[in-house]
Amino acid sequence: MNAFIIGLGVFLTIPYAAWFLILIRYLDSNYTSPTLKQYAPADDEVSVIIATRNDDVSSCVNSLLRSRGVKEIIIVDDHSDDRTLKHLKEISSIDNRIKLLYLNSEDSGKASACQLGADKSTCSILLFIDADTVVNDNAIERAISLLKANELDAISLVGYLRCKDFDKVITPFSFALLNALVPIKDVANTKKKTGYFFGSFILIRRDSYVKIGGHRAVRGYILEDKALGELAKASKLKIAIARGENLVSAEWAPGLSANIEALKRVLVPSMHGKKGWALASSVAISLLFLLPLLTVALGLLNAYFAFIGFGSLFFEFIFNAYGSKNIGVSVLYSTLFLLAEVILIIAFWRSLWISYRGGIVRWRGREYNYTAKQKIL
Repeated sequence: MNAFIIGLGVFLTIPYAAWFLILIRYLDSNYTSPTLKQYAPADDEVSVIIATRNDDVSSCVNSLLRSRGVKEIIIVDDHSDDRTLKHLKEISSIDNRIKLLYLNSEDSGKASACQLGADKSTCSILLFIDADTVVNDNAIERAISLLKANELDAISLVGYLRCKDFDKVITPFSFALLNALVPIKDVANTKKKTGYFFGSFILIRRDSYVKIGGHRAVRGYILEDKALGELAKASKLKIAIARGENLVSAEWAPGLSANIEALKRVLVPSMHGKKGWALASSVAISLLFLLPLLTVALGLLNAYFAFIGFGSLFFEFIFNAYGSKNIGVSVLYSTLFLLAEVILIIAFWRSLWISYRGGIVRWRGREYNYTAKQKIL
């Protein structure tokens, strides 16, 4: 019996140690990455490209018009089918720096929209941002300064994420976990293969963009920003991700269903064609979230179990609190991290099912119907 208790204790110590390491890994990555506030605004100009589909771009455009570093704003409509077109025409008439373009009937997708905007732009530095991104306090000029000071080809920013209601529970935890598992500091490390961008803010030199084939090279990818970052890193470009915090904000995915679809959009391509890894990761995540609760329950029988069980939950809370703080969400919502874990478990197993049997991922008003045998881009 004693041998069983000792063995069980060793096993249940694993999630305790894992959460401690995840917390340290997340803090190390975030607080060793560059921040925009470290850099004085530069005096250069950029061409801003916004790909939109059924989006309200007014807040984004208004924030850009207040920025000194913006020479032109190119909005490319990706076949919007609501009142967006009328709104875009009204927006484009308020300032002569705004240009409105449309994808032709034979083309579609965010990557195609970004490429068209880049083809029609004039500056040597391009800025691709999402329609819900808002920039503040010389963020663009500071980003240009960071780019040039570090002799980078491209940078992407992670800032605050605007959340509503239940999103404030899910988003900080899922976003922090993503950045703990794939640290943002590794993007700048030339010895590591890790490469990705956040589509909400990608600043890139035109010649570097052309060198890798631009968005045309990642056309058809559901995660076109990640694919572009991977391509840039594989092409030996110098890239990095910096912290924008309160200088840049965007929406992650508003609403419970949108959060799950956003997670599936990330997970399904990563799992597809890797059945063993997909199953192992889903089991590992489930155990990582559920075992601390089991350990707390067993703490009624053994003080050591109580210590590591509550210790694991404490690390999870601190992890989520820092995740909330870093994206501008009140840490009070961190107390509900167990609900976020339930959503993540559902997203992992649903993504595993799609990777095995096929299914639908909905994103930006389109459905991506994956079969078990098709190649996911």
